[in-house]
Amino acid sequence: MRRDPGTTSCFGAAKGERRVFVSFGTIVWRYYAAQALAALQVIAEELSSRKDTRTIISLGGHSFSDATLAALRLPRVHVASRVAQRDVLAEADVFITHNGLNSTHEAVYHRVPMISYPFFWDQPALARRCRTLGIAVPLVETPQAPLQRTDVARALHEVTARDFLQPALREAREWELSVMAGRGRVTDRLLELAAGTPA
Repeated sequence: MRRDPGTTSCFGAAKGERRVFVSFGTIVWRYYAAQALAALQVIAEELSSRKDTRTIISLGGHSFSDATLAALRLPRVHVASRVAQRDVLAEADVFITHNGLNSTHEAVYHRVPMISYPFFWDQPALARRCRTLGIAVPLVETPQAPLQRTDVARALHEVTARDFLQPALREAREWELSVMAGRGRVTDRLLELAAGTPA
């Protein structure tokens, strides 16, 4: 989903409403599609029940049957195969994420508090690190644990009620900007090393 030039918001007319973005990335659909879909169903049902909330769910470019999509497309819940994630995060108030590396860095850059639902590989450790830094709260304590709507409600309340998340996110964004500012030097050094390597 790309933002239409004539549209002012990815979330549509979301005046005064909480804007929640939900994405589990792309790789998860190769290995954990059933678990991810089950989690998204519970998340969509809970968020749809909240009249003060608009939600965008991205399926990471994966294709599903019309029946599967219909079950997720509930009132105030927009489901897209793919979105321009940075555009959506620029407007989101909350990000429910698998804590993949790119998604986490993009959330930090846009200072969006995260609700973590990691699946595998480096995601659980990154979710724990974000929690330690005060920029995320867990959806459940165990990766891939089955969800209840009460888990979603609790995490959403926690992430929006804890004001200290924003100062932590501001500090984390400064770290992000500092690293980005040094990329040119790192690239130059890598090119120097590559040029000095025997063929």
